[in-house]
Amino acid sequence: MREYHDLRSRYTLLEETTAESYTRLQDYTTGLERRIAEGSAAGADSAPSPRLAQDLQDLRQESCQLMQRANDFKVSLRVMEASRDAALLERQRIQGDLDEAAIRNDQQARYIDLLREDRQNLQADLRAANDRAAAMGSDVTRSSSGNSCPRRTN
Repeated sequence: MREYHDLRSRYTLLEETTAESYTRLQDYTTGLERRIAEGSAAGADSAPSPRLAQDLQDLRQESCQLMQRANDFKVSLRVMEASRDAALLERQRIQGDLDEAAIRNDQQARYIDLLREDRQNLQADLRAANDRAAAMGSDVTRSSSGNSCPRRTN
């Protein structure tokens, strides 16, 4: 994301620089047209000066270079935006998976709690059955010892 913001700020700076260069070029062209018009009005020969032609050529090259850089940055910016969008979609998918996993985890925790409760109930039933069996065993022992007959000796 940091790369995206860096690229975005560089693109903005390039747009501003391009706009400034274009404004300078327009100002220069306006001044040039004014000088040509003044020279024509004065009746002087309006032969183009080599310095003026070179300045125009330099400004045109600078403008072309800035436009090319702006186009390059636009392409890079589009690629970065596409990458960012893909990353956001992936993050959203992962968040959905995480939410589903949390729901499944909660369901499993509730199921485990139910199993523990069932186990405790079964253990309590087993203890109660053991206690009844033990009580019955001692009752049987008491009743069998009370019914015993003394042995006869002849």
